[in-house]
Amino acid sequence: MSKSILALAKLTRFKTPSQSILLSKRRSAGSKKKTYVICTGILTGMSLCSIASFTPVLSEAEQEMPVATGSIMDKVISSLADPNNRIALRDKPTTSLILSLLVYKACSMKWLIDSAPSIFSYASYTHLTKPINFIIRHTVFNQFVGGESSQDCQKTMSKLKDQGIGVILALSVEMDVGDVKETNASHQSIHMNQQADFFMDATKQCILSAGTQPGNFIALKISALTSPHLLQKVTGVLSKLYESFGQHTSVSSHTLSQNQVCHVVAQHRGLVNVEENVPEIIHNSNEIDIVDFKQMMLLHRPAVMSLLSNVLTEQDQEDWLRMLHRVDEICSLAKSCGVKVLIDAEQTYLQLAIDQAASVMEQKHNQLGSRPTVFNTYQMYTKTALPKLKLDLVTAERYKYGLGVKLVRGAYMVQERARAAELGYSDPIQNTINDTHESYHSAILLLLKALEVTQQRTGIPVTEETSPLSFVIASHNHESVMYACNELQHHHISLDSGVVSFGQLYGMADKISYTLSQFGLPVYKYLPYGEVKQVIPYLIRRGQENAAMIERTQLECELIFDELKYRFQQNNTRQMKE
Repeated sequence: MSKSILALAKLTRFKTPSQSILLSKRRSAGSKKKTYVICTGILTGMSLCSIASFTPVLSEAEQEMPVATGSIMDKVISSLADPNNRIALRDKPTTSLILSLLVYKACSMKWLIDSAPSIFSYASYTHLTKPINFIIRHTVFNQFVGGESSQDCQKTMSKLKDQGIGVILALSVEMDVGDVKETNASHQSIHMNQQADFFMDATKQCILSAGTQPGNFIALKISALTSPHLLQKVTGVLSKLYESFGQHTSVSSHTLSQNQVCHVVAQHRGLVNVEENVPEIIHNSNEIDIVDFKQMMLLHRPAVMSLLSNVLTEQDQEDWLRMLHRVDEICSLAKSCGVKVLIDAEQTYLQLAIDQAASVMEQKHNQLGSRPTVFNTYQMYTKTALPKLKLDLVTAERYKYGLGVKLVRGAYMVQERARAAELGYSDPIQNTINDTHESYHSAILLLLKALEVTQQRTGIPVTEETSPLSFVIASHNHESVMYACNELQHHHISLDSGVVSFGQLYGMADKISYTLSQFGLPVYKYLPYGEVKQVIPYLIRRGQENAAMIERTQLECELIFDELKYRFQQNNTRQMKE
């Protein structure tokens, strides 16, 4: 059986993503069905008893990570750069490694990933959902998902904790503007609110599960707590208001007077009693910049609701307030349990509404002098992310609350670009991958400089209680993580400050996670859970991400192959000695 392991690994060690996963070199007309059955058998863990019982034998040289001399950060960077660093693979069963290898190779096949939505749609239409779900449940689901419930995740959470890795627990749900089929507005609102209340209760259970270990996070999608249509509508209103304000400020002056703000707002059709409502919103200030303007336009304020009453219906306004109430309940429970809330970024046409909800929660739950509870997510592959982050830093300082930040590159590129092309508006995504890298690194540097300035001003190291901001570097990019480690050292931010953490998705970039953990850096795995049908959109995005990063996926496969080869050789050596 050991030889079959190596043979399988060799067959799946492809140089290009277009090559298929085969367990046999024969390509006869009747071999396709046989290959599928064999593949399914292996992926579901059948006929692998002897493989499963195999445990790796490590040499003394391999039991210690090769590290560079110098500081801890130098050692971290050296280990991350080491192409032979297989620390994340050594404790994994051989069956798990084979599954990972096959899943990664499947994810690298662009034609398969591009066809996935159509395949699932066809399966539903032809009543093949059960067999398709069975295959998914025993392959990609096991690779990227923690289980079907938060209780199912406890075993995985314990294993990660033993390795010094925390979790970002997430009830997997994906909502978009095309998902609601009900045409009657009243019925639609009732159904949506019932679903949102159910999701709120489920999220509370998620918090309780995450809270069984100290310091964990949960991830929260705002689109699951209200109608995506409402988020899109609010985003449209806010976008026009912010854009108009920007057009009326000049290079010489970034502020407007009260009369000028009235003029800006009055340009938008449908707004009610501008001359009465705007002064009440502004509170007689004559030096209004975009930071103050965005703060003035918080929708839960009665004067703003009145101003927008012809743009947002009474039902819209009620649903917005209900959404804020749900998020507030979730954040309050999380704070009492010592759990932090990461508010997920979503599509750009929903994002301004999500940002406002996140800002309201940060202002309430991230009081200075206490640990932050609420973190908003910034997708650095968007052209607006870095300016928005800079603005939010100023807002948090001015309005005296702690800023919580999660930095990601982004997860909706395929959808965003397709929608922009279809509707004829400017692509919101950075023009090149290098532009995205630059944006991401600039955000890291911006936040670390802000922390360093705080330390210089106060004369003491920042902690979660004293820092004006905390952030999570969520990245699978080795260069970005090494850049962050180097800058942490350069800006004198303590490893145990708790203000900077790292995060990767469960089932991906394990080399980064386990290396950071080995050297004591705070690192977390994003661990989603849910029924198979619920997590399919999440799994498709994971496939798209791997397909877009072919080189990274190939490196993951190389490491797994090398580990399998090493185990095969060690097993042969042991058998010869016996």
